[in-house]
Amino acid sequence: MTDVNNFFYGDGRMPDLKYDQILEKLEQIIMENAELFALVTALPAQMEKVKDEITAKIAAMETALGADVPTEVVAALEAVKASLDGLDAIVPDAPVAATPVDAPNDAPV
Repeated sequence: MTDVNNFFYGDGRMPDLKYDQILEKLEQIIMENAELFALVTALPAQMEKVKDEITAKIAAMETALGADVPTEVVAALEAVKASLDGLDAIVPDAPVAATPVDAPNDAPV
């Protein structure tokens, strides 16, 4: 770990070179955080797209299989559905806003 005292002159002033290096690092950190924020905020939409695509493929497979399906195929399809449910559970669904219940007229407010 770098000793903080190495960044300063004896009277507490910071050398220009070190100050410039600190500003450069700070700008880099800010830039990296902005890029990370952009990536993270894009993830829910991408996950929703993937979920929709996989759900559509599962529905198409179920339709294509018809009635005479071996139990092994049904089991494999159920495993895929369970895996999809697991992925869906990673990001909780938005909570449904509760609607207030009308209180009786004589109830205290």
